[in-house]
Amino acid sequence: MRNNFSTRQVLVKSALILSVLGSSILLTVNFARADRFSNEVDTQVAQTDRWTNQVRAQLIQVAVAAGFSGNSLTHQPFIGDLGNGGENDITFNVTAGVSYAIVGVCDNDCRDIDLKIYDDNGNLISSDTQRDSTPIIRVTPRWNARFTIRVIMGNCSNSPCRYGIGFFGK
Repeated sequence: MRNNFSTRQVLVKSALILSVLGSSILLTVNFARADRFSNEVDTQVAQTDRWTNQVRAQLIQVAVAAGFSGNSLTHQPFIGDLGNGGENDITFNVTAGVSYAIVGVCDNDCRDIDLKIYDDNGNLISSDTQRDSTPIIRVTPRWNARFTIRVIMGNCSNSPCRYGIGFFGK
């Protein structure tokens, strides 16, 4: 019998194994708590289905693989959907001096999702527009404000594609 594992699957499995051994278990627990809370409120979370579940799992996996285990979840994860070429703006409050890592993921029908972050004056602060499905933006605001993340669905083969945004900080 032949195993057909993609590089991504191998990396994700390796990250998950390492997470059991490290402090990232706390990250997973905190993420699950925030996710449970968002399901209770159900204002931003799309209907639970296999694509939403893929995105939730990917947010945890990418956060662990990217080394966010020392960070806390600062906001509820956002899960939505967009068609190919679609855009969505998400606003969130930031605190001066907190180092944020914002990660995006999308379901298996998505090959490219991009993130751009704007300050409260509409200035582009940072972006990740590489052709990939896991953009990461890092930003440390100098003042308390309400920032906006623009999510851009660059390549979705089966619209709409489900995506998720995780907010981590320390």
